[in-house]
Amino acid sequence: MPDVAVAHGGEHGHGRVRLVPSTSHDLGSNFYPAGEGPVAMAAGDLDRDGHPDLVVANDPHTPGESAVHVLLNHGDGTFAGVTSYGDSSRASGIIVTECTGDDAPDVVLMDRHLTVMVNQGDGTFDRNRTYPVASTYPPLAVAVADLDGDGRADFATVDNLDAVELKLSQSDSLSSRNLAGTGTSIVATDVDGDGHPDLAIGLKNLSPAHDPVTEGAVNVLRNQGDGTFEDAVLYPLGSAVRAIVSADFDADGHPDLTALGRDVRLFRNQGDGTFDVSTIVSLGQLSAYGGTAAADLDGDGHLDLAIPGSVEGASGGLLVLRGHGDGTFAAAEDYGIGGIGGLIAEDFDADGRPHLAFLDWNVYAWGARVLINTCLP
Repeated sequence: MPDVAVAHGGEHGHGRVRLVPSTSHDLGSNFYPAGEGPVAMAAGDLDRDGHPDLVVANDPHTPGESAVHVLLNHGDGTFAGVTSYGDSSRASGIIVTECTGDDAPDVVLMDRHLTVMVNQGDGTFDRNRTYPVASTYPPLAVAVADLDGDGRADFATVDNLDAVELKLSQSDSLSSRNLAGTGTSIVATDVDGDGHPDLAIGLKNLSPAHDPVTEGAVNVLRNQGDGTFEDAVLYPLGSAVRAIVSADFDADGHPDLTALGRDVRLFRNQGDGTFDVSTIVSLGQLSAYGGTAAADLDGDGHLDLAIPGSVEGASGGLLVLRGHGDGTFAAAEDYGIGGIGGLIAEDFDADGRPHLAFLDWNVYAWGARVLINTCLP
């Protein structure tokens, strides 16, 4: 893969974003095979050495192929060989978060149920906790947060049943809330500032009964503090929502949302958990392929967006939208990297800059690829 560089200056940005492979040895060794059919990737400091590691979920087609592959970071942006876990169950997603109260990040796998792979504290996993889901299909997305205020991790999942399912730590049973469509993505964030994590859910395939008819929407459910939620507030969009990210894009102290569909939409929080929706960029002939990352890529102190997208007829791409710090963004910059998904932004080599990792799907191999950001502030 060639180096990719985009340089801009001007009123709103003084740095440049330059992304190069994560090695000085050869251009191919920033690619890490990670099983057969990777579908999702997450990052976290699994071995607690201060450096973010990678974990990949697979939907394998070969009997005996493992569903989870862990890549431990050497600390310089390169990674050790894959350690595999699990059976050949067909995973649909994965996140890294602390679930068991021991401060070691665990791995939550979405397969036939919800599986928590318990971290032994050193980035190895030797026992699982499983939680059933109502659907016969794997969950499509999960958020983990203390929803009921008891200090323990709870789970909120979306699946193809047009509902959000809640598994609270204090209960052995599931509860659910019907949605106006099929959930595709979910984040837990305190949108109204009351100290309780709320839920924002991306939707597709809205019910025909919805008026006006629309292809997608964002549902916001405000938490009442005990794991129960107020009636959902629906924000209709013109296309199915593939991903949601929560961050404070206008630096006002309130979490905003971005929703990725045919357009990239900004939901600016008005400070009370309601949102003003605007289009950041219309992708036109570009179409999104899921996942997005928010980080200050150009070193100007403002959050930027990295988006996997594609031009017509291509298999994927990488777009960067540089934030101005006020909730607006510069025009999308196309890095021309194809066949990607599941973007992650983390400081993989401890140089103070966020770098990008993504799943690389091409005709020769599947795996994770890392690009090191060498922006000049």
